[in-house]
Amino acid sequence: MSRLRRSISSVLRGKKPADVPMSGALPAVPELPTLNNPLNNEDDEFIDEQALQQAFVESLREQTRALEQEHSAEKAARQRVEQSLRVKTAEVDGLLLKVQAARQGEENRERIRQLEASIHDIGEEKKRLEKNVVEGVLQFSELEASLKEYQIWSVKSAEEHTAKDAVIATLEAEKEDLARLVGISEPVVRLQKEKSQLQERVKVLQAEVVHSRAEGEGTARALEKVRLQNQELRGWVATLNQEMENAEAQMREIEASKVLDASLTPRILLVSKLLLGHARNGAQGGSDDPFLQSCLPSLLTSQKLDVQLNTNQAKTLMENLAVGELMILACDVCLLPKLTAKPDVARPRLRVDEFISTSRPTSCCSKSVCRQCFAQSLDESSSRDWWTNLGVASWLRCPVSSCEASLNIGFIAGFETLLCQLGGKDTARQLEMYERAEAFRAALSRRSPAFSNEALLVASSLQNHLVTIRRMHPLSDPMFTNRIPDETGRVPPFNPGKIRTVSVDHNGDNSIDVPLFIRFLRRQETPKSCIVCTDDFFDIHTGSAEEWLELCQGFHGAWMWDVLLSPIKLELECHHTIDFCTTCLQSHLTAQLEQHGRGAPGQLSCPSPDCGRKLSYQEIQLYGSRDTFIQYDKYLQLDALSRLPNFRWCLRPGCSSGQLYDDDDQLSDDDDDGPMDPHMYCDECGFEMCFVHSMPWHAGQSCAQYDSVRDHGDPEFQQTQDWIRNNTKPCPGCNENIQKGEYCFHMTCTRCRYEFCWECLADWRLIAPGNSTYNVGAHKAECPFRTNGLAPTQISGTNLQEALRRRRNGR
Repeated sequence: MSRLRRSISSVLRGKKPADVPMSGALPAVPELPTLNNPLNNEDDEFIDEQALQQAFVESLREQTRALEQEHSAEKAARQRVEQSLRVKTAEVDGLLLKVQAARQGEENRERIRQLEASIHDIGEEKKRLEKNVVEGVLQFSELEASLKEYQIWSVKSAEEHTAKDAVIATLEAEKEDLARLVGISEPVVRLQKEKSQLQERVKVLQAEVVHSRAEGEGTARALEKVRLQNQELRGWVATLNQEMENAEAQMREIEASKVLDASLTPRILLVSKLLLGHARNGAQGGSDDPFLQSCLPSLLTSQKLDVQLNTNQAKTLMENLAVGELMILACDVCLLPKLTAKPDVARPRLRVDEFISTSRPTSCCSKSVCRQCFAQSLDESSSRDWWTNLGVASWLRCPVSSCEASLNIGFIAGFETLLCQLGGKDTARQLEMYERAEAFRAALSRRSPAFSNEALLVASSLQNHLVTIRRMHPLSDPMFTNRIPDETGRVPPFNPGKIRTVSVDHNGDNSIDVPLFIRFLRRQETPKSCIVCTDDFFDIHTGSAEEWLELCQGFHGAWMWDVLLSPIKLELECHHTIDFCTTCLQSHLTAQLEQHGRGAPGQLSCPSPDCGRKLSYQEIQLYGSRDTFIQYDKYLQLDALSRLPNFRWCLRPGCSSGQLYDDDDQLSDDDDDGPMDPHMYCDECGFEMCFVHSMPWHAGQSCAQYDSVRDHGDPEFQQTQDWIRNNTKPCPGCNENIQKGEYCFHMTCTRCRYEFCWECLADWRLIAPGNSTYNVGAHKAECPFRTNGLAPTQISGTNLQEALRRRRNGR
């Protein structure tokens, strides 16, 4: 018989669990095939589908090649643009230096103009205040005169008031005398009228006196206010006079220190002499004073070429300069003119040389590189270029951007010698960074399999991004330097720490494995606590899951969650606080997989008691252990295959294999184009079965003969029915016959996914309503698990007697 089987027995071959003592939850019983499942696939449809798939694959390959060519062209164009940009950047830097020099002089002139304007404004303000003082004095004099007049008038008013009071008193006395003598008469009436008029006049005079007093008090207050204003104005005038004196003194200081040019430095003096040909012998004799105090050429060095000089200093240096030993040489990196000794001068008297012997020119590209550019390039290269070309000893790059060669430095002694020649001030830090870079390279070189240069460049970008968002310490951070001797009395070398291989999204939907130096991640100052294991741990400060995604924009991937000690990614779907650690979640997934067995797909859930959300395939892959995920993935494949109409499980007790039968597997032996042969064999154990009837093979009979004999009388039909009755039970969900295997007594139907107890067929959702809850009362009254004190997941076997015997024997 010629058959072509696509067997999955290799997937199942490593799946049979060993017989071990069951101390906890056991894997769920494997799902067994349903009976009487018809075959509907045809050979032509399969061939057409295969051809379509092949055409689709070829189309994808063509698109991939086109995209790769386009990517290569874009990369070459980008490199050309970057090279042009570097040249333009160097030109701009040179122009910026010139602009900066001109700007310094312009700033001095602008400062003088501002001081002159300030002096003019102060003078104008002084004139205005003096005018206000004069006006205040005049106003004060007028108010004093008014006050004197008011005082005189007040005295006169008081005298008149006293005289009138005396007249009134006299008249009152006369009135009383007349009244006593003659009674009321015409003269008395007239006197009373005069008295009334005089009283009215007194009231008017009293009101005028009150009003005059109020005016006098107001005038006195105004006079006091004017006096205070005059005193304040005199203080302002004194302050302005002092400010004017200070400004004039400052102007005199600026004039005294004013340079001949806007940015006069020793470099400009030397270049001007070289260009104008003013080469003359310098003054003899030396001095022990610093250069800026004496301005002697013998004290001039390359480091002092750009210090600012005042008028006297510039004149002194200009008179004593002899530039016949120097020449101007342009640096090929910054493109600026630099000073160096002429090649034919053995021992120049001026200690001015902005190049070192190895960079005038370089041995690799014959370019001239000044000290400043060389030192800056070394600093950048020692912190950047060590990531790639791990198999090369000399990894420091040439400072010239167009040169791809490396410097001939393969050990720290050569690097230190070069730093001494450059005369930098930060030699100790650069040496430490070089040693640290060598330690990083050695650690990366020991990794197997080795990382590609592309992966290392992605790793460099990722860790630079983490440093930028302050979730990682710089790899050059001195806090990781060992400074305390160990028990041997020696300071141990730098230790890069653990390197973890993490996955980062790269080039669209693809990902790339890159190294990550875990030691340098920034940890929270306050620890978190796991409610399961109660351990405290210091995690990375991520905020919420959404905030962490935003922080890692441009560098998404599984690494974002792998490096965390808390599985906060579950927050995106669970919507509750994650208060357990990743290790406990991993153990929880392993236990759930063992409990559900082959029914685990779609059943693994969040361990939070109030959640119970079913975890996705990606979450199980992320947080499960490697073995747990491999086993879960196999169960998922089996679950998918068992739903196909051409899939059949082996019906021999004890065999958990299964396979997918194609149309080619079921053709007749006599004719390749004839009817399909339902006679099939298990590739694992060789057991013979009928594909049509899903039962052991009816030897000596075709399917038609078996159906005829069964319908019209079959002496063995009753035996077949007895076998089905003794070895299978109907699923409570779909009524399909299911056979019990060697696993536990928690069953899951492969057809409808209904879960139940094998002994009493009770609904498993009532038996185990929660993740860790067992309700023994949900079993039916006749179920042995209701009374024997065991759970269906704690024993395994093809039947209850065998399972109990295994438990007693400790198997």
